[in-house]
Amino acid sequence: MTHETERTEDTAPTHPSSPTDSDWSPYGADLGRRVQALRRERGLSQTQLAERAGLHRNQVSNIERNTSSGDRCSDPHLSTLYRLAASGVPPERLLPQR
Repeated sequence: MTHETERTEDTAPTHPSSPTDSDWSPYGADLGRRVQALRRERGLSQTQLAERAGLHRNQVSNIERNTSSGDRCSDPHLSTLYRLAASGVPPERLLPQR
């Protein structure tokens, strides 16, 4: 079975709706609270967690505050979450249960 994208002469292909910042924002805020809580449980500063994960401290701060450049919510790459998990933060404790 193949999935075909509907198309007419004058329109671009249709795609399933992409998530928007407003869709992601509650998850991003939850992720930020979880990262911060786990970091504090371990007695780590943002700098220490960033160093362990091979990230910049600003990345950790942005995730915790759910902010990014240009008034957007934080939307970390999967590789960033992997680095946090590899530094001792279990992924199941990072991701929202929704």
